[in-house]
Amino acid sequence: MIVLSFAYPYGDTLDPEYYMTQHIPKVKAVLASFEGSRAELRKDITPGEGPFQLTISFYFRSAEVMEQFLADPRIPDLQQDIANFYGGAPRVFTEEQVEV
Repeated sequence: MIVLSFAYPYGDTLDPEYYMTQHIPKVKAVLASFEGSRAELRKDITPGEGPFQLTISFYFRSAEVMEQFLADPRIPDLQQDIANFYGGAPRVFTEEQVEV
């Protein structure tokens, strides 16, 4: 399983209402096109202690599926939409999930 995460650090403004009501529906529409893929959102509940306000992770069954997702023609719209809810640039992580 390949995990692609976007983490939004503290220090820049974040509009959680826009994120949840406007951005996330767009994200879900794109992700729905990739069978077996899913997303998970984590919000920091200890403000000031963690490095990120929130993190969204996308789970893909392979690197190839992740690459297809990133090549989707709707992705540039999602990237441009970040400026509508976040005052900085998210940190991006790509990882392999390994069962232990």
